[in-house]
Amino acid sequence: MVRQLNWLNTSPWRSVVTSDRWKLTLCAVDQGEQFDLNADPSETTNLFDLPEHRDRVRWMAARLRLWQEEVGDTAPLPGV
Repeated sequence: MVRQLNWLNTSPWRSVVTSDRWKLTLCAVDQGEQFDLNADPSETTNLFDLPEHRDRVRWMAARLRLWQEEVGDTAPLPGV
């Protein structure tokens, strides 16, 4: 038996972009997340707020916004 359970999910939408090594997750109402998938495949250490990763976060967020424009995605993203 299969049931659709989307109605149970009250979490806000999250937008994700990945590169060969990095994963960035953005949500309009929650803290962003960035993980080094090579060094941390279990995604236990959030690098989002570390100053040494700020440029990468901005670059990946810009890629995500470009993709949103290309496909007409209107999910709200926080300013990064």
